[in-house]
Amino acid sequence: MSKANLIAAFLICAFVIDRLVTSIYFVASYRHPAERAENNRKLIRFAISGVLAAAAIAAFDFLRIMNTVLPAQPLLDAAVTWLVLVAGAEKLSSFIGERAADLKAAAPAAREQKLRVAGTLQLDQSSENVLRMQHS
Repeated sequence: MSKANLIAAFLICAFVIDRLVTSIYFVASYRHPAERAENNRKLIRFAISGVLAAAAIAAFDFLRIMNTVLPAQPLLDAAVTWLVLVAGAEKLSSFIGERAADLKAAAPAAREQKLRVAGTLQLDQSSENVLRMQHS
């Protein structure tokens, strides 16, 4: 196995493990009534993403992750590809959502600020010549 394929296999395995652990924590958090409404929204989003990912896998034969790295059973390959698509969509949307919220929050806060610098400025010979030419 080439180094690139080995690295890709490790990344896929790490991603799958992370998503499975996150799923376990999600199911465990369902016991808390305060988190149920948010969990229901996540569950609906997961179901819709799952249906769209399954449709994409069925429609596009080339859309297989494990087969790219190493030979795998078709059902296992489809399951891992489905998991990466669904979980990747959730991660991507949370990243984009956080970035969009950061940009929206930063826009109203942008205002002119005064800059005050204290200290001694020392210039080398060429910078001093440039500064003198600009003032002339």
